[in-house]
Amino acid sequence: MARLIGLDWLGRHFGRRVRLAQHDFQLPRLPQAFRNFRLLHITDPHFDMDPDMAQAIINICNDVEVDLCVFTGDYRAGNDGACESIYPSFRSLIGGVKSRYGFWGILGNHDGTEMLEPLEATGLKILLNESVDLPIKGQILRLTGLDDVNCFYTEQADIALDADQSDFAIALVHSPEMASRAARAGYGLYLCGHTHGGQICLPGGKPLITHLHCEKDLYAGRWQRGDMTGFTSPGAGMSGLPYRFFCQPEVSLITLTGKD
Repeated sequence: MARLIGLDWLGRHFGRRVRLAQHDFQLPRLPQAFRNFRLLHITDPHFDMDPDMAQAIINICNDVEVDLCVFTGDYRAGNDGACESIYPSFRSLIGGVKSRYGFWGILGNHDGTEMLEPLEATGLKILLNESVDLPIKGQILRLTGLDDVNCFYTEQADIALDADQSDFAIALVHSPEMASRAARAGYGLYLCGHTHGGQICLPGGKPLITHLHCEKDLYAGRWQRGDMTGFTSPGAGMSGLPYRFFCQPEVSLITLTGKD
């Protein structure tokens, strides 16, 4: 249909215009050790959807220096089958980013457990309904990563969120659908994607589809649930159709600041 009305080229062009977007998040409960902490958040790259798009994501991340790099799922275009072409893209991306405390991620609804070993061979550490504590300047940053809750929810996701929080905790979830639950558990920051910001939107960014079962108002951008700040990235890649309209793809560079 898009080809027939002359929008095919334009939709593909907009889909490849990935940007490095900078966000400053002022968090009221941020410990001193994590002030000016920089995170690179990458989600929904769907590396094998479009080779030009994959290379654009790699290029935009090259030589970026951060404290922590996190991924929140959907690394391939399909839901199953071979996806060997995504792993060289991962190696190139991770090889170009300087991340002081490493590379951590979760699986999305497009990602199967058979991808765990090859993903971790690239240098990405996957969290499966579990947490890791990172000692930073005498305080503990807890990362909790959940399996996809949109398509594959289990009670293990709730159990993982109930773990002790340490000094400051960040939830990595593929979709925003656990936002209220994470806020009640005391998390300070929630990073997610899944929606692609709508990917194909009306002028002004109104999505036609969000692919959310709940928390539908959290389809894009920064939001609050109680004391917890959340961010739903529009994602770096495309899914389904190789187009974007009125919704620019991004890799998100987030700086955490305190609120005195």
